Amino acid sequence: MFRIDLILRLAIVAELVLIASTWQLWFCTTDFPRVPLLALFLHVPVPVIRSISAALVVSLVAAALSGYQQHRLPNGLVSTAIFFLGCASVCCNQHCLQPWHWLFMISMVYRLTLTPESLLVHLRRLLPCIYIFASVSRLGPEIDQGMSRQIVTALLQMPGLRAAAAESQTVSSLCILVTTAELAAGVLLLVPCLHRIGMTIAAGMHLTLAAAIGPMGLNQQAAVVVWNGFLVAWVFLLFWKRSQYSSRPFCMTGATAFCFVWPTLALFGITDNWTGWQLYSPRPETLRIQIHADAVPELCSSVKPYVEEPAPLQDWCTVRVDHWSLQRAGVPLYPQARFQLAIAVAVTTGISNDDHVRARLLSPHRLKWWDRIVTDYTERPSILRAVENCWLNAVAAAS
Repeated sequence: MFRIDLILRLAIVAELVLIASTWQLWFCTTDFPRVPLLALFLHVPVPVIRSISAALVVSLVAAALSGYQQHRLPNGLVSTAIFFLGCASVCCNQHCLQPWHWLFMISMVYRLTLTPESLLVHLRRLLPCIYIFASVSRLGPEIDQGMSRQIVTALLQMPGLRAAAAESQTVSSLCILVTTAELAAGVLLLVPCLHRIGMTIAAGMHLTLAAAIGPMGLNQQAAVVVWNGFLVAWVFLLFWKRSQYSSRPFCMTGATAFCFVWPTLALFGITDNWTGWQLYSPRPETLRIQIHADAVPELCSSVKPYVEEPAPLQDWCTVRVDHWSLQRAGVPLYPQARFQLAIAVAVTTGISNDDHVRARLLSPHRLKWWDRIVTDYTERPSILRAVENCWLNAVAAAS
């Protein structure tokens, strides 16, 4: 009981720290557009959203402190409140559905539906899925592109190996090696007699990643470093010792199936990319928004700092909404087409000439997820039509 209690309390504390490091997003103090998950929540007032976030923080503190000295699991009623408040935050703004929040919400569901012994077993199945599906989603022609390449390059530059960092083949080989190691860590953690090896690989991977994205490397947001530090501690707590368990077959089957089925569905575009653990992956959708140079003065002042200069002899400027998200909301841009289309519509609302707006969407093929499909939107109305075809909300709330 002490062990699973410590595992859950660590998750609660990590959630608190991560919310604190991204508080602008949770308390709606940022100028970055808010896109609810469901249209029902489009008109929820900002003070209500802030109250939900405040109640979530209070519930997390209460859960972290309740029954601590007796080594009991966090109070069931408080855990239930945390789950519903966490869901409400995502419904009000799908940008809150960061991978760390998704992992925490699954942990809360398991806490409320499984026995302590069974909970430990299922968390030991859930964590390896992060490594397995993150690595699988990177398999394909772009395995050495995107964030993977940036991370490997940063790691090589830290000890002064700039020549190696500039060597394309070396970087590509290391990207493949890193992805293979992550896949191996996930598989080894699922095999009881190989837990220690998988645990060592996973911990080393997180520590290396934290160094690459920390102040000495890419200098990304603190939340990413906290997330990796938390996973290092969690992998040790979960896999350091073997455990005996007993569980009802239904709970065992359902909870285990969810660990594998949901991210598999994400590979085929049925569920969201981040809920399928597609981290640092080139697979998720990316939307490139461009504005004609003549229309830049019509953009709102909060967007203008993130507009790049046009290329030589060109008239189109790229709007770096990914940089806007990182700097103002404190989190990476949610990698879903509907969300990015909503941001594109919100950003270009004040532009009078529809022909001064265009966008290009790179999305994965539904079956061959490693193949990319290019969709061009040549004017603003075509983006609006794409928004109408989304089955979840793709409209930003009015500011």
